[in-house]
Amino acid sequence: DLAPLFQLADEDGFGSYYGRVKSMVQSADGTIWVGTRRGLCIFDIRQERLLPFHVQQLPAWTSVSFMQFDNDGHMWALVGNQAYMIDVQEKKAMLVGEGQVYPSCMMVARDGMVWMGDGEGRLFRYDARNRRLRSYKVCPEGVERFSGIVSITEMGTGELALVSGDDGVCLFSPEAFRS
Repeated sequence: DLAPLFQLADEDGFGSYYGRVKSMVQSADGTIWVGTRRGLCIFDIRQERLLPFHVQQLPAWTSVSFMQFDNDGHMWALVGNQAYMIDVQEKKAMLVGEGQVYPSCMMVARDGMVWMGDGEGRLFRYDARNRRLRSYKVCPEGVERFSGIVSITEMGTGELALVSGDDGVCLFSPEAFRS
């Protein structure tokens, strides 16, 4: 037998499309966070339902396609085509790289750096402590271009495996670019 299906309630009559789950993560305190096409939610295990979680600085009715917590308890999320750092305790969000970055993927590394990739094959590093954004042109040796970064994974060596929707996988070494 399969477990019951949990969906975002369609109280406004907009249809199930907007309640579809795009991402999910569990925080250190055990809270289950769910990103839908309609925004950020919490799964209430006692009521067995998804409850909207409103953060004033986040755009309303916008898809949450990625979520990850850092070591300080901040949630990093892709909301629409923008990156946000969310303080879930204070219900506050900060937009990262406004007008400069339109990420398609994101990853928080063990050292706290936030890495984002975009559809043009650019890689961005955001240092949250110093609020600095840096970009890198990713182009493996012997390859003319590397486009459409769709996933970033931190390897055990500290290198980043970058997945392109069109051009395969390449390894990027952040150590080679430390300044």
